[in-house]
Amino acid sequence: MNTGKDMISRYERGLITPSLEVARKIAQVLKVSLDFLVFGMSEQTANQNVELKVHDVASLSDEDKAHVFAVIDAFVTKARLQKILQ
Repeated sequence: MNTGKDMISRYERGLITPSLEVARKIAQVLKVSLDFLVFGMSEQTANQNVELKVHDVASLSDEDKAHVFAVIDAFVTKARLQKILQ
């Protein structure tokens, strides 16, 4: 981020507020949304985290993607069955 420890410390202690550009870089480094940095976890943030994970999966090999999708399918099927049985 090209930001020193002293500056990060000031952000953490609330002595100064980072610019929008610096906040964006912090969010990228932490792999969270700007909403999360400002407001904390929200449904929108949770959905954005899912999108980040999907982006990460897209970079996997085809074989690894198939494994990830098989696990996701198993969890979705389990959730649907549980809903039916309730």
